[in-house]
Amino acid sequence: MEHVWPDWLRKHLGVREAFDHTHLIERHGAVSDSLKWNAKPFTMGANAVCAKCNNGWMSQLEQATKVLLLGMVDGRGRELHRGGQHNLAVWALLKTMIFDQASPQDSRAVFPSFYEYLFKTTELPPGVWIWLSSYIGEMPGFTSFAAMEVTPRGEADPPDRNVFIRTFSLGPVVFQVFGTTNPQLEEMKVGWPSIDSSVRPPIHQIWPFTSSITWKPTPGLDDDGLLWFSNTIVASLVAVSERFDP
Repeated sequence: MEHVWPDWLRKHLGVREAFDHTHLIERHGAVSDSLKWNAKPFTMGANAVCAKCNNGWMSQLEQATKVLLLGMVDGRGRELHRGGQHNLAVWALLKTMIFDQASPQDSRAVFPSFYEYLFKTTELPPGVWIWLSSYIGEMPGFTSFAAMEVTPRGEADPPDRNVFIRTFSLGPVVFQVFGTTNPQLEEMKVGWPSIDSSVRPPIHQIWPFTSSITWKPTPGLDDDGLLWFSNTIVASLVAVSERFDP
């Protein structure tokens, strides 16, 4: 079994008490299902990978990423250059896939071609953007997922959902993974506008690589800001597309 949240995170934070968990499913703009339970955080797993991968390249990637993330999880700033950003980006996409496999079958939306590409090459496929930000609230972990069919003007409807966005946090560290199989969306240069640092914390693009960055734990997103971060690109795509079928 592969842990959705890294197993070292639970051990490092020494979290022993249980927390309230909430799982909401929204379809066509309305909550269609809600589940609440009490459990220790960071214990979810998925039977989604073979032992060879789990103990091989995936374990190596986890260790390389742990070196980068430990200080960040503890609230220390970190300079990230091309190699570090690449490791974090591959790891974030892998975790997005494990999150996907831990979800109900009808809620999964990461494309089979992306799985195949990552597992064959251990690299990020075309059509992936990944951003990094910070969080100052009290939730030890958060995740949000959106999947949709987006049809730019003049293009035939795709047979299935062609966009996914996964946002997740580990303490003060927040990742957002965007994926699409639509080349026209790649040309739209989906991304984040410049952020006023007096209003919102920096949002760093770590893939595709653009430049070295310095991640800092503050200023960070509060709880409302985390939801804003999760939903902004979704709202942007709805605004520019002819069609939105969650």
